[in-house]
Amino acid sequence: PEAVRILLEKCIANPPSAAAKDPEAGDRVRVFLIILLGALAPRLPLERQASVVRLLVDTLPTPSEAVQSAVADALVHLLRNFEGIDQLLIGWRQQLQHPTSVALRRGAAYGLASAV
Repeated sequence: PEAVRILLEKCIANPPSAAAKDPEAGDRVRVFLIILLGALAPRLPLERQASVVRLLVDTLPTPSEAVQSAVADALVHLLRNFEGIDQLLIGWRQQLQHPTSVALRRGAAYGLASAV
């Protein structure tokens, strides 16, 4: 599982070059990778789950609503055991109150929804 986690995290952080040519195809690939990572993460040790949570949270501001929705679905199962949930909630609330972009505000809303 650890090798798969590392591979998925790298692919999410640096999507394949084909994604640059067709943003919609890139979004579909990222959604697929996030779903896989979200299914794998609960089977990892807690310290590894924390790194997955951080990666997913960093992905929330992505302008794609499909990606944001997939991240929120994956976070639902991971935030139960995440020790930094309080800081995430504060950050998301601040992003909603002081938005800089629609994608950031929508990502914060998805993040809050996944924590409820």
